[in-house]
Amino acid sequence: MAEHLMMTRRAMLSGTAAFLTAPAMFGSRVQPQIASSEPPKRMLVPIFTESMLNQHLAGPQQWKPFARGSDRATWQAVPDDVRSALISTGEKAAKSGWDVLPASLFLGFREKGNRTEYEAVYFRRRQTLCSLVLAECAEGKGRFLRAISDGLWLICEESFWGVPAHLGMQKAGVGLPDVQDPIIDLFAGDTASTLSVTSYLLGSELNSVSPMIQKRVALETQRRVLTPALQRTDFSWMGLSEHPGHLNNWTPWICSNWIMTNLLMETDRKRQVEATTKACKVLDNYLSEQPLDGGCDEGPAYWSVATGSYLDCVSFMQSATRSDTVTQDNIFLQRMVHYIVDAHIAGSYYVNYGDAHPKLNYSGLLLHRLGRIASDTTVQSFGTFLSNQQQRFAGEGQGKLMRDVLDLAEISKMQAGKGQDALVRNAWYPALGLMTARQVEGSDRGFYLSVQAAPNARSHGHNDSGSFIIFHNGRPLFIDVGVEAYSALTFSSKRYTLWTMQSAYHNLPLINGLMESEKKGMGATSLTFAEEPQKVSLSMNLASAFPAEARINRWHRRVALDRADGSILLQEEFELQDEVPVALAFMTPVLPVVDGANTLRFHTSSQGTVVMQFDGGVLHPTWEERTLTDTGLRKSWGDTIYRVLLSSKKPVRAAEWDIVLRSE
Repeated sequence: MAEHLMMTRRAMLSGTAAFLTAPAMFGSRVQPQIASSEPPKRMLVPIFTESMLNQHLAGPQQWKPFARGSDRATWQAVPDDVRSALISTGEKAAKSGWDVLPASLFLGFREKGNRTEYEAVYFRRRQTLCSLVLAECAEGKGRFLRAISDGLWLICEESFWGVPAHLGMQKAGVGLPDVQDPIIDLFAGDTASTLSVTSYLLGSELNSVSPMIQKRVALETQRRVLTPALQRTDFSWMGLSEHPGHLNNWTPWICSNWIMTNLLMETDRKRQVEATTKACKVLDNYLSEQPLDGGCDEGPAYWSVATGSYLDCVSFMQSATRSDTVTQDNIFLQRMVHYIVDAHIAGSYYVNYGDAHPKLNYSGLLLHRLGRIASDTTVQSFGTFLSNQQQRFAGEGQGKLMRDVLDLAEISKMQAGKGQDALVRNAWYPALGLMTARQVEGSDRGFYLSVQAAPNARSHGHNDSGSFIIFHNGRPLFIDVGVEAYSALTFSSKRYTLWTMQSAYHNLPLINGLMESEKKGMGATSLTFAEEPQKVSLSMNLASAFPAEARINRWHRRVALDRADGSILLQEEFELQDEVPVALAFMTPVLPVVDGANTLRFHTSSQGTVVMQFDGGVLHPTWEERTLTDTGLRKSWGDTIYRVLLSSKKPVRAAEWDIVLRSE
């Protein structure tokens, strides 16, 4: 939805427990240890067998995941200020009207490489529909039914429910959609679930406008999503082809919408069970590729549609079969959920390696729900804390009606109390090569350090193996810049021509002007994580991340946080085959100030200054200013960032350099 929906703490806790009718899945439990050395290969298929589903899966029109709009007692029990905000947002949406999506706008991606022009209108349509549906459910007077009918009809008449950038999946390739070759991308799945949830919530009310509306929704969801998902095996996100590639967030994200649509809209019992069985197999394919440590290789920005969507799938399946077998004491799923608190820096900042911005505005209700499903009280408490900070209903603006309604249902389940901010002391994810550590546990004071040494060319990854992020007093010092708005280049063979993807614009060395390799699998090796009572560090060999032309014998990098000393130490010890210029890059939104031959000062905020000390006899500091034009990057860092270079004063073959950061 377009606006923040305000609510008080008292109102948030006075909601109804009847909103979501599925049984409670968990209580608090002691976390067990994983016995296996690998992720589970088959978690869902052995449980949700065809026999089990035929016996226990809720039949067509029987599953009741949340209250219908006609259940006025339940909707009236939603806190008054939340209902008022929902209605107000719906009124504004009704006045905004409906944008058109002409062929010329669709062709903008093929002709100009521009994704945002079409997507802005496309997503605005869906946001408008979600706002109208929630307003009608909140009020129950029929005022919004005509506008909802208009929105449903318009979306049903769209030639393609996905976005132009994903049209390469169709046989005809990128251009205009071939309506005879329906393909399922992320947003076709989203649209199907949004329309099926709308039909579920307001079916009888929409029939009063015209019974043809629901018939059209049923027809379109069937031909665009349910039938191709059931019949085809060649969609890459399924992992069912002979040579499947790596599965990413597409798999659980699409499956969550597919399962919801199948359970709500499929009227053929045999097809419903077949689709459910197939979805379980696809999800097992995804889970088998996840690291044992539970980390999200695509980062916190994709965690909600990767881990979060997987938990959605599991919770829908368990609700529709009245079973909690999958999640009962499942330490693997708990680790996947817990990742988000380990990746939290401070405030709205999260560790943002790869295609992500550092600021995430996650719904506290979403985190509370996922923490509850996984029996992770830390994530659950963090969700409560965020909801108190937000003071709002947070299902606002991605056109994901399914998640919006689940957020509303979670209000009544929110535990009383203030919750607790997630400010974890340190964490280590060996499969991702990811370390996080803070100077003071439970506080954003002092230094925060994150180092990652995952291989390059991973899903949504940049050439950044061995780079680090440093915050000071909750404010950014050395950063991962993130990504500009997606374009045709972002996921093309020219991806690494984009400056934000290159190691030269991460906190990494430049060796005779050469950057890290963009080849898949190239990255740091010999990772060693060390933890002492007052020190934590990550060491690695960066030589394996660079191309052979760099002619590196070894490059040992160690990054350490010393809590007792209140400092961060960066050690570089290397040997090259030739004497060449070498420089260390540091990306920062803070203008450096020279203080003598061996010191730079960074005024991170009014709350403190960080001093960088180095050997001024061998290293010379310079910096270049980069004006940001991308809207997303400007929201993250402001108008300008700087690339600081500590460059060798003369060509060098071998050296040992120590760079120390201290706060003043």
